[in-house]
Amino acid sequence: MSRVEASNAKMRELRPMKIVQKWGFGMAPPKAPTQNERLKSVRTVLAILNGEIVQDLERALAEVSIVKGLFNRVAREDQWDWFYVKGQLGYVPAAAAKQIGFALANLRLALKNNDELALRDIREGTKRLQLLKYLRIFLGELAPTHGPGAGWLYILSTREMSSYLKIGMTTRSVEERVREINAATGVLVPFGIWRCWRVTDPQRAEKLVHSALDEFRVRGDREFFAVEISDAAKTISSVLNESRLLVKSGSSEDEGSSVPGCT
Repeated sequence: MSRVEASNAKMRELRPMKIVQKWGFGMAPPKAPTQNERLKSVRTVLAILNGEIVQDLERALAEVSIVKGLFNRVAREDQWDWFYVKGQLGYVPAAAAKQIGFALANLRLALKNNDELALRDIREGTKRLQLLKYLRIFLGELAPTHGPGAGWLYILSTREMSSYLKIGMTTRSVEERVREINAATGVLVPFGIWRCWRVTDPQRAEKLVHSALDEFRVRGDREFFAVEISDAAKTISSVLNESRLLVKSGSSEDEGSSVPGCT
């Protein structure tokens, strides 16, 4: 390779990489056919839980699996649409989503084996997990409730710079806040939602968390921190638990996060 060719090769390496990414991690909305399939599957599961007779077993089994996948996304926080789905399900806590995933796996097995006794037990168990409520919220039949003064504490980041975090709070929806941040900063790669906690006093929660993570702060007057997501999440969970700022499970709010996840 000549000196000119070598120089041109280096210049090509220095050119900024074109990144086409419309949605931040966790916030990608489903395509219309996918959403329609999910809506149909949720209606089927709701009908089964309400005691309706299954007409097409193979289809019902497939649709139970689809709904199970929705709750597993929320529990695992590993898909580009996980937080979008969480919102569609009324911000179901991750711990509850994990339990519901297990319950739906058992529902599928009971249907496959035509086990009426197991079906009866599963229907009772899903009432305790408030599954019917989350499914009806997904269908738009119910609206999620939010208590006065409560809000969110969140960790935003990008997959490309996962140890560069924006940690803040909002009393609005996290989705709205993220859209606002991405529009204001004009970032090449939009911020996505990696962790979140439902808290009773978001202003106090933010102050305590920022103080606990102060050594990692990029600038003294900003919400940016240079720290791994898992380490930040452990610290935040500890601070919020000790300060009793997490919204308790079983209330009309989402429970706060426990590592790893937004519960």
